Amino acid sequence: MMNNPVTKAAFERAILSTINNLYALAIESADVISVRIEYSSSMKMLNVVIFSHNTTEHAHNIILLDDEQALMDLLLVEDKLIERIAQRRDELEEEGDA
Repeated sequence: MMNNPVTKAAFERAILSTINNLYALAIESADVISVRIEYSSSMKMLNVVIFSHNTTEHAHNIILLDDEQALMDLLLVEDKLIERIAQRRDELEEEGDA
């Protein structure tokens, strides 16, 4: 699959785009959720930590960026983050209505 240079370049661009999306989500949702994103260039790894709003619980999502599964893993983390942000916004809205 990754033998074609065009396919490899498209795959790498999709990975970078998704990483940028994760950073944008973290920044845009700072008012409702705490997210820490760590990148290790030597290990080609991304760690996305999503903290719970009222406890010390958090979810680690480690993605190995040189793995063929990397894009799928990043997209799953992105979906999870979007879901957590929406859930937290709904909770805050319900608290405001009460």
